[in-house]
Amino acid sequence: HFPSMARGPEHRSSMSEALQRCSWCASADQHWLEYHDGTWGVPVDEDARLFEFLSLGNVQCGLSWKIVYSKRTAYNAAFAGFVVEKV
Repeated sequence: HFPSMARGPEHRSSMSEALQRCSWCASADQHWLEYHDGTWGVPVDEDARLFEFLSLGNVQCGLSWKIVYSKRTAYNAAFAGFVVEKV
C-alpha cells in the first residue's frame, strides 16, 4: 500500500456508485486490488504525482509494470519523493 497514491472510494463522484473492477485484476492479490481501486484510472493533476508516473514509466522499459510498481518505494526514495525541484 502506498499512501501517497491512495485514492479510494471517497474520490468517486457518488458514494452510492458500485465498485467495478477491470478483468485484469479479478484474481489479483490485495496489493493489486489496492492499486486498481486507488490509482488505476484516477486523474492526476499534481506535479509530483505526474513526475512520479513519468519516471516510473521510463524505468519500465523492458519490465512489467508489476515489477516497477513493486519497487515504487525505492524509486520514491531515490527520486526525493518525486519532487521535481529536488531531483
